[in-house]
Amino acid sequence: MAHDFIGRIQKNRETQGSPEVSNPQAPVVRGDPALNRVQQQGLREGGKQVTAHDGSLVSREVHAEMMHDMDELPPQQQRSIWTTPKVTKAIALGGMLVGCAAGAFALGGAGFFLAMAAEALAFAGGVLVSQGQRSELEEENRRLREKATRDPLIGINNRSAIDEILNDQLLRAPFRQSAVSVIMADVDHFKSVNDTYGHQVGDEVLIEVADRVKAGMRSEDSVGRYGGEEFLMVLPGIDGTQAVLIAHRIRLLIAEKPFPTDAGDLPVTMSLGVSCTKFPELVGAENLVRAADQALYQAKEDGRNRVVLSVCDS
Repeated sequence: MAHDFIGRIQKNRETQGSPEVSNPQAPVVRGDPALNRVQQQGLREGGKQVTAHDGSLVSREVHAEMMHDMDELPPQQQRSIWTTPKVTKAIALGGMLVGCAAGAFALGGAGFFLAMAAEALAFAGGVLVSQGQRSELEEENRRLREKATRDPLIGINNRSAIDEILNDQLLRAPFRQSAVSVIMADVDHFKSVNDTYGHQVGDEVLIEVADRVKAGMRSEDSVGRYGGEEFLMVLPGIDGTQAVLIAHRIRLLIAEKPFPTDAGDLPVTMSLGVSCTKFPELVGAENLVRAADQALYQAKEDGRNRVVLSVCDS
């Protein structure tokens, strides 16, 4: 349809080219039936000459024809044309193409730059849309990753996430030529809390335990729920002696103040086992965790609410 509009206007005028190119005839696109007819019939009719600056006639003619066709449609169809996404996209694309063609034919060389500007604007719009979509995708990926790596009750790392963190720190240790320590901790007599006050109160205790554990750790340390009331902490860059000091700080934060719950203030204590591996004789994650677990078992055997350091064998 756009070709017929252009052909009809071109038939009623003789287009002058841009001054820079010494008034060449308007270009003709090969294979375009409407423009071929214009070329055959000439660019003059009724003796009226149309200058190169009358290219706006194209857009006016297209708009008038479109509005005429719209008036012949029922009101409901008129509304659906503008609100249907596919039709809206088609109209937008068609309008851009017609505008570029009109600029090229009416303004000669200058039309090329108008077309380039239109393409640049379209590209910029596409970039903005793609950036928005990319931001939404990144936010969705972040949300899914957090859901896959976080314990749903406590909000800290789950077991698979803390295992991944430990393995990552062991891989980094040779390059840093440093040690890696772990702490395995367990809430003392937690089963009796659930049996006496119910699981809801038990959940409140676990949430408060996680908060106090994080308060006693360094910013570079990580903690995860290893299972039930057990917590695993990964402490990169420090040896067993320093890790024991952090473990004692956590133990005191747990024991020094009762836990506020719906059942009232409850006294809670924690036992902790520490193990460490040093560069260059680093051990694997499984052996490191096993040694910390053995130290935790010994802390419970010795009376609970205490810290025990284990020697980790390779």
